[in-house]
Amino acid sequence: MVAEVWRRMGRDDVLILASATAYAAVLSVFPLLVAAIALLGLFVEQAAAQETVIRAMRPYLPDQALVLVRDTLQGIVQTRGAAGVISAVGLFWGATALTGSLRQGLNRVLGGTPRAFWRLKLVDLGMVILGGVFLSLSVLGSAVLAVLSVRPVAAIVERAAGTLGQFAAVVGPVVLSAAAFFVAYRFLPNVRLRGRSLLWGTLTGMVLFELLKLGFFWYLRTLARYPIVYGPLAGLIVFMVWTYLVSVAVLLGAEVMAVMEAHG
Repeated sequence: MVAEVWRRMGRDDVLILASATAYAAVLSVFPLLVAAIALLGLFVEQAAAQETVIRAMRPYLPDQALVLVRDTLQGIVQTRGAAGVISAVGLFWGATALTGSLRQGLNRVLGGTPRAFWRLKLVDLGMVILGGVFLSLSVLGSAVLAVLSVRPVAAIVERAAGTLGQFAAVVGPVVLSAAAFFVAYRFLPNVRLRGRSLLWGTLTGMVLFELLKLGFFWYLRTLARYPIVYGPLAGLIVFMVWTYLVSVAVLLGAEVMAVMEAHG
């Protein structure tokens, strides 16, 4: 299987598709995060909403990219001011470039056929909204654990909250990553996949993502010298390299599914 996946990678231009997705991510991630801040801002202060979103992104982004996202969001929020629900919907629509690029890549790998324009835009928008839901779940979980740890009603609750917090910090991001891979593979490509293929593709993509996260984050902490080479653009370069690697993991998981579908 490994040899066939490798061969299909070259045939399907997986690395080029991943580059396109990384570029689309730069265009999409900030509208998505600003929309999330706008919706959270309906319930809490704008500054608190912004900090909550940044904390929720911490398990998934390198520190350099996180600094870029935080500083950019601060500038955007200060410029735009408070955004309402209608504005948030418009921002969600603007974030569909990423799901559109990923959808095209998955259709290329899995042999999917294009949908009608209105259907594919609905799917793209739905996936962006689901991304917002995943982000909200992460935010909600962090908030609940924070409340439990700061205001325990008893010593046993405090100990349980501490244990739960440690467990959630490790398992929570993995569970959300697996859910994101499953949903992307199930709904983005216009092709019907068998459950076994979908399961193995999700597992492959998730494991590759976690391994890449460990390896790339370690590399940035110990060996990388992006600030020396790229100066103030270092955060942007790190963000694009990271989204490129994640895109490769997503498409490799799809290649595994394609091989399994081809062999029955």
